[in-house]
Amino acid sequence: MTDHNSFAKLKTIHLYSCPRLTFVLPLSWFTLSSLETIHIVYCGNLNQVFPTEPELLKKLSTDRSRKGVLEFAKLKDIYLHELPKLHQICEAKIFVPDLKTIL
Repeated sequence: MTDHNSFAKLKTIHLYSCPRLTFVLPLSWFTLSSLETIHIVYCGNLNQVFPTEPELLKKLSTDRSRKGVLEFAKLKDIYLHELPKLHQICEAKIFVPDLKTIL
């Protein structure tokens, strides 16, 4: 049995100096519905924050209510510093309606 709510209450991702980290969490079956802050600094090999599993990309593309977009409803702040290999936050298109800060 898969726990679809494992990360549902996660509010903050704060990573500092994780030189070997290449991604934070792969998005597939869980939700980050409570995520408010992403703060990542000095993670030199990070190339993507949330790689998206092919199954989720397919689900997003076929779900008419989502229109191919992944929503981070409560995300307010994104702080990304000294991440020379970062290419993208997520493979899927994302919608962040309450975004206040990007640094």
